[in-house]
Amino acid sequence: MQMLEAYTDGSCKPNPGRGGWGWAYFESNSRIIFTDSGGSIKTTNNRMEMTAVIELLGSLRDIKFDRIDIYSDSKTVLLEGLVKGDLIKGVELKNCLGRPRYTGNMKNWNLVKGTKRNGSPLLNPKLWVRLDKEFRWRAKNRSVKIVFHYVKGHSGNFGNDLADELAQNAVPIL
Repeated sequence: MQMLEAYTDGSCKPNPGRGGWGWAYFESNSRIIFTDSGGSIKTTNNRMEMTAVIELLGSLRDIKFDRIDIYSDSKTVLLEGLVKGDLIKGVELKNCLGRPRYTGNMKNWNLVKGTKRNGSPLLNPKLWVRLDKEFRWRAKNRSVKIVFHYVKGHSGNFGNDLADELAQNAVPIL
């Protein structure tokens, strides 16, 4: 089984303000394969956290792996939208009839209208739609297992610290 371990992070100082995102992925033997980062002049921390996951998934479209473990220190991306469960042990985003089956709040959102179940507006609806498109593509085109993990930020985790450093260094300088 080919496994990939990926770490994503976003940064924004001040929030809102200039921000950056970064990600890194490793083979199962912990060898760094690839990193990427980018930034924006006017953004928020949550936008950068989401962008990191979106950009990571987009970069993996042509790479064949049986399982991708994504580690993030963003509770907003993980718990708010995608999955519910024990993110320390890992929560798999399952496929159901060629579509992603969200277990977090996203399952109740109307992404077309950009609203939550109660009708209130979503924050960053365009990014949630982009994230949904990445997962739908995967569900339709290949049977890769995607497992999300929460990792505490700034806790000495090499992958998370690397993604954080990439995000920090990608913040545009004015």
